[in-house]
Amino acid sequence: MAVFKYVEEGFVCYLSCDRPEVNSPEVFRGLCREVFAKACPVTVGVTFAVGLLPALTDDPAENLARFAGIDGGDREDFLGEYPGRVREALRKSGVILENLGYYYPDEVDEAAAAERDRFSEVHRDAVVVEDFDLTDLRRCPFCGAPARVYRGRDSVLGGVTVAVECSYDMCAARIGLLTTEAGVDVAVTDVVSAWNRRAGE
Repeated sequence: MAVFKYVEEGFVCYLSCDRPEVNSPEVFRGLCREVFAKACPVTVGVTFAVGLLPALTDDPAENLARFAGIDGGDREDFLGEYPGRVREALRKSGVILENLGYYYPDEVDEAAAAERDRFSEVHRDAVVVEDFDLTDLRRCPFCGAPARVYRGRDSVLGGVTVAVECSYDMCAARIGLLTTEAGVDVAVTDVVSAWNRRAGE
């Protein structure tokens, strides 16, 4: 069993993985990208901190829902269901990814310091990972917000509209294609590629 020490500014979290081959940052990142693709109903260009960490630490994935454009009643349903979707995606991948605990290194009280020292001692061989992208979808080239893939039926022209759009409501950046139901997967690949080229890939 490998233990990963996820580190970002002001936050440290320890995660254990029961699959022996998941023992390096590269393999861990690949696993997380695979799980996120199965768990999130929208392709959205977010990082581990936004897309998976909340589900692993029992926090609501509010930022993920916002960037994915999930609003209203659908938002509440999504927030309630998402941790279960992540667990199911992990199960289908044959993996148990367990949160062993976390702390805030900037906290200076005695209890927090003791917890930090205990984790550091018990998991001294933990593999360090930092925040990383969960998809290949790059941020908006104009405002820097995460992008998302949109799919919807076109009631005027018929067919299906597939687009990549900026998640920031005040930004109108968008690239789209009109396709058939059978051509959606190819269209998604094409619009993501076009968006990433615009974003400077």
